[in-house]
Amino acid sequence: MLLDRINSTGSVYMNHTIVDGVYMLRCAVRSTLTEELHVVAAWKLIKEEVDALTKRVESGV
Repeated sequence: MLLDRINSTGSVYMNHTIVDGVYMLRCAVRSTLTEELHVVAAWKLIKEEVDALTKRVESGV
């Protein structure tokens, strides 16, 4: 659900992997034009989506 929410924004594309049985999100930064501000913006988006999902779960929706 989190992965779908992040990808649906169109701002960041992430995928997933499983390492030692643990589900993880990952994002490949492959452009030489990528700067720190892009990574910071991606992290901000991830945190916002986590917060939104947390509130949704806590409210029972």
